[in-house]
Amino acid sequence: MGSRGLSEGCTRLLNKFKSTMKNLHRVPSALLAITFLPAGAGPVDITYAPDPGTRWHKTFECSTMVEWDELNVVMAGQEVDSQFLPQIDLESRDTVHIEVIDELHQVRRGRPTLVHRTYGEVRREAEEDMEIVGMGGVETAGSQGEGRSPLEGRTVAFEWSDDGEDYSTTWVGREADDDLLEGLDGDLELLAWLPDDAVEVGDSWTLPASVIGGLLQPGGELSIELEGENVETFETKGDDEGSIDGELTLRLTDVKNSDGGRLAIVVVEGEATSQRSYPGDLKDVPVAEGTTTVTDEVEYELEGELSWDLGSGILRTLEITGETQIKSHAIKDDDQPGPAFESIATLIGEVTFSITVEPAD
Repeated sequence: MGSRGLSEGCTRLLNKFKSTMKNLHRVPSALLAITFLPAGAGPVDITYAPDPGTRWHKTFECSTMVEWDELNVVMAGQEVDSQFLPQIDLESRDTVHIEVIDELHQVRRGRPTLVHRTYGEVRREAEEDMEIVGMGGVETAGSQGEGRSPLEGRTVAFEWSDDGEDYSTTWVGREADDDLLEGLDGDLELLAWLPDDAVEVGDSWTLPASVIGGLLQPGGELSIELEGENVETFETKGDDEGSIDGELTLRLTDVKNSDGGRLAIVVVEGEATSQRSYPGDLKDVPVAEGTTTVTDEVEYELEGELSWDLGSGILRTLEITGETQIKSHAIKDDDQPGPAFESIATLIGEVTFSITVEPAD
């Protein structure tokens, strides 16, 4: 094309642009406002409402990695200098992986009221390496365990009770020890995370941090027994359930189209602190003896995102990461002989929570 042809082509494009803009100015301003509204504008209901008869494949994974930070000891009211304390190097990793297929038989008032849950792969892997350098030399210790749940391959029916407080559980098909049904949690939907009313992009709502219990132990007590070396290291200490304090803030940031429907994108951030107390002793402390009361405090600083399928009315993904700090505070009991003793062992690390939900084949 010569320079004349190129010039003519540019002129035609310029004239076409001017004509388009002239016509655009004739469009009513109200119509323009609608035309250029962002996708997903307007209130949306983030509610649980999948159709009865649908089947969903759900995958959960919780992973924690922590390492030793510091040890502080106070004896007879005096802080012990760090040069007299053992030097500790510790790394610990713990991962729980859960897969289930939920077949929904009844859904009412924003929750599954009858669901048959078939347990697929349910496993836990834990590992810890520790080195202690003290006056007696160098001591190393290792713990490693793997375990699977006896629920694998079995189906449990969860039926919402008439009083509206909890699920009853029964075996479907192949049965097993009824003790395995104790402590199971029928709610894998994160129902407590949902807003009470319709929300618009930019709206936020707050929740008590106790809702992360559904991430720390998805599905409840799944009876995973670890086998391996020194697996008692990974046992939960104390008989009480402990407590979780803090607050999470959830904010709807987008509503976007995806294959087969619309997804509400919700950003999650906040802090949580869990606490649990149990009896201990000083048998491994060379300069003290007696029983103690130990309080483990775990702090979480969390951020992440979840997506909710507005068409199917169900959670589709969740990814949350966070920094964690664990403080194990041991105080010698008052009725024990000898000087007072108190220690605080601190570990720091990271935690990740992941959920994916897909239609089952």
